[in-house]
Amino acid sequence: MIPVKLGNNSSEISTFLILDTGASITTIHDDLANEFKIYDYQHSKARVADGRKVNTKSTNFDYIVVGPYRMNNLKISIINYGHYQYFGLIGNYEAIAKAHYHTVRAWRYWLCRRSQEQTSGYSPNPVNSLE
Repeated sequence: MIPVKLGNNSSEISTFLILDTGASITTIHDDLANEFKIYDYQHSKARVADGRKVNTKSTNFDYIVVGPYRMNNLKISIINYGHYQYFGLIGNYEAIAKAHYHTVRAWRYWLCRRSQEQTSGYSPNPVNSLE
């Protein structure tokens, strides 16, 4: 369970999402989407882990904040399946890869700083945008 902040249409909600590295898109439950009063979405279908195709709605959220990272203009899938209390999945592989990249760069910066070697000029910023 990962604490996140979702923002859309001047509303921000803090909730928990499950990290699913195999998912290709961030997914939230319909109950959470209703709190944002989303009216602009497209009907679509998604394949779930067991191979079934389920009806979904797709839309873009203004942002999601995961720890110190913020992802803007994030595509979100809305489902009405599963357990409503966890509210969704973080599964955007691209965002996870970018978070890993920034983490490794920050680690290298601090490691080089400790050994007093020259770095590539990278300075870690605690609030990185993953764009």
